[in-house]
Amino acid sequence: MNSNQDHNSETDSFASENNCNEKQDGISRELAELRKAQSAYQESFKILIQAALRYQEKLKSNC
Repeated sequence: MNSNQDHNSETDSFASENNCNEKQDGISRELAELRKAQSAYQESFKILIQAALRYQEKLKSNC
């Protein structure tokens, strides 16, 4: 009986560890997606700021 309990305990421990690893992998994938989105937004803001600066310069030259 004791060896059966040990086996069950090992199996539960492995399942719990495997579940944690799956969750960590999922979180890592989500973080990678967020980093990609952040980079895209940063690039978009950079383009918008550059356009605003060009527009500002154009307005200055017309006034």
